[in-house]
Amino acid sequence: MFAPKERLDASAGKRRTDGVPTARRHRLPVGSRVHATSLADRMLPPGSGAAHSPIVSSPLALVDQVPPSASVGVPAPPPMPSATRAPRAAAAPPPPTASPPPAPAPAPAQAVTAAVFGTVNSTTTPATMGVRRIPPRVDTSVGLTLTGSGSVTVSVEGASAANGNVTVNGTAAAAVAASGAIRVRGTAQTAAGAAGHLRLCARFGSAIIGRSNYFTVCAIPTRVTVSQGALITGAERGVEAITSNNSDSGVVADLDQVQMSESVQYVGGTGAFAGITSGDNSHYLPANIAPHGTDHHGTPLALITGAAAIDSQQLFVFMDARSGVVDIPVTNSGFNIHRQVTATPAPAPATGSGGGSAAPPPAPALSIRTTKTAVAQTVNGISALAGSGGADSGAQAV
Repeated sequence: MFAPKERLDASAGKRRTDGVPTARRHRLPVGSRVHATSLADRMLPPGSGAAHSPIVSSPLALVDQVPPSASVGVPAPPPMPSATRAPRAAAAPPPPTASPPPAPAPAPAQAVTAAVFGTVNSTTTPATMGVRRIPPRVDTSVGLTLTGSGSVTVSVEGASAANGNVTVNGTAAAAVAASGAIRVRGTAQTAAGAAGHLRLCARFGSAIIGRSNYFTVCAIPTRVTVSQGALITGAERGVEAITSNNSDSGVVADLDQVQMSESVQYVGGTGAFAGITSGDNSHYLPANIAPHGTDHHGTPLALITGAAAIDSQQLFVFMDARSGVVDIPVTNSGFNIHRQVTATPAPAPATGSGGGSAAPPPAPALSIRTTKTAVAQTVNGISALAGSGGADSGAQAV
């Protein structure tokens, strides 16, 4: 644990077949003389296409014969005509058979012709960082738009011990069949000095149809939190604030290549603090320990000579060896330290009866209160949102 100082100083269908029944047979009695007919009379099924009508045979031929015993010149009686058998009615034609439906057309071949990735970059990356990165251990959502139909395989290119590695939807190579968001998670951080060599790749079969931007895997701090520490006494007055930072990976130890520093400017000095523009401030320290350190907000007694006030505007910046960035503001790290000196007049001394000169009035009693609150700040041109927590010394006699 370090002890940074922020301290004031003065200098800084199935086919149907219808059978046709045999025609009724009409046999003539012997000796009768008629024209015989054969009737075929049946009801055809509806829709059979044949009209309901009898079929009539041709008339029987009459044959004149002279029996051997007959006298010549005497006509013989006509012989009994032979009975004829009615012809069989012709079979009705079968109903038409429906043609089978045509075979379905073959399905069109599936093909994805293009894959467009959204930007691979964590939402926790400060805009001022200037690099595209994702943290390890947690998912980063990345959009993917596919043109065509079918499935593509998404994986990472460039993975190595130095460059780092990721998974896509929880696996090394994910099958993606529709446009939407994919989940990218860092599994190994990029080594220092090897930033920007990873990118996502989409393949349809063996063809590469899309690639993402290059990116780095590295954790960074995104919030600073302070809590009440000890009062400062002795040659100074003030309060300590225990300072901690997080990691966007969820594990502070992942910040082994990150250092963090406070950045402070003094404004609004009045009274005894007028003209003070600098103090004793800390510099870069490791960010992979918890807590990060103890912030010492003290004011030397030598400066507390009368009523006064001053504000110290503070935020935190970091440097990261994996991505190669320096002086990047921790997104949520702004604070204001306010010092207020109050002078309370002392009671006037009693006047003596001897008529001598009055004693000089005693010096007023001085007290100072130091408070630290979380607020958004801009310090030396760098801006940060409010951090978390605070500290308060209460009124301290000087």
